[in-house]
Amino acid sequence: MEHNLEQLYMDKIKEADELMDLLQDLSNIKGVSKLKKLILAERTFLHKVAASKTIQAKHLTTTNLIHFKALISTVFELEKCVAVLEPFTFKIQGNLKRIVVDIVKDEGKEWVKVTARNPKGLMMSCLGDTNYGSRTIFDQAKDFIKCASQNPIFYVPPKVIFKFSSGVDAALATKISNVGIEVIGDLLPTTYNTVCDSSDEESEEEENCDLAESTSHVLKDDDDVLRKPILKLNLDITTLIAYVSDMTNGGTCVKFIQEPLTLQAQSERKTKVKDMLNKLFEGKELYCCETAMTRFKEILAVVGGENEKKRAEQFLQRITVVPDCVSERVKNLKNSGQIKDKPKIVFGTGDSMQAVTVSANWGFFYSAQHQGVQLTTHLHEPRALSEQASIRSQRCQEGS
Repeated sequence: MEHNLEQLYMDKIKEADELMDLLQDLSNIKGVSKLKKLILAERTFLHKVAASKTIQAKHLTTTNLIHFKALISTVFELEKCVAVLEPFTFKIQGNLKRIVVDIVKDEGKEWVKVTARNPKGLMMSCLGDTNYGSRTIFDQAKDFIKCASQNPIFYVPPKVIFKFSSGVDAALATKISNVGIEVIGDLLPTTYNTVCDSSDEESEEEENCDLAESTSHVLKDDDDVLRKPILKLNLDITTLIAYVSDMTNGGTCVKFIQEPLTLQAQSERKTKVKDMLNKLFEGKELYCCETAMTRFKEILAVVGGENEKKRAEQFLQRITVVPDCVSERVKNLKNSGQIKDKPKIVFGTGDSMQAVTVSANWGFFYSAQHQGVQLTTHLHEPRALSEQASIRSQRCQEGS
């Protein structure tokens, strides 16, 4: 018996090695390195137990390799996977909570949770046969919906999918679907009269209201809002500067005294920022908040050249200036090296307008993302006002 158990451990260790090999083909997906570390940790644990005298069968049934195998298999089945084991935060009744989404796909528009648990075990936990404090799959479903409503992509909550790799009780699948989640997996005959009673005493009215609010944001594929593009663009100071810069209007053949300008000119010869912006602006409404406009005019007055000022005068006629109006989630971002007050006003106004904020401020975007706030943004390379600097610099050979 013990010999057979040892062989089962060796089989699991071999399975871990096979999963590591499969991940070599997924190295372009965010979070794969994290998944590798978790699989390696499981392998190390199994190897350690197998070499000891404490070998037990329960370790084989509780190993996370079962879940990781189902997760990796699902990644290969799906298209457009961009991340695995991606954490997201959300607030419920004033408390900050965190979930980990197994698979994020289609630029964040879809979240997939993979469940490899035995269908009977899932059902029994819903019926109360679980450890105190453990959360049922239906509890998790409510958390996912609430979290998705607070982490929209292009102002639409991600679609939530629960994949049951071992199948799921049909009644439980229906209950999960009713809160706005797509269920994938074999539907098994229902053998219980009661499924995940949601009228527990601990379910207070406020929680029920939270869930109702969240599910109202769950959208089907045929909803108009999913097909409707965002026509409003909120322009950051960095974008206003880049658009009128002499550098983006043909003035790249210069060896500037300032090295940062020289590097930007070299980059501009390869990537035409204004061409990209013009394409982005087609058919869109251009907006700018008061703070961004005021700061842009201040910078232009000090370092702008004659032609840059003329371009700005023409360009600003196309832009509607709106009052500063910072969304609550941007207002609540903690200031840091990259999170400053003025960018918070710019990005926060775009967020409250449900516009795409166009910016070269990559640092703010990623710092906000690190704090759990995913902003709807179009990022481009920075370009400085360069006309005055080019007068004091040398002309360079074209293509150098």
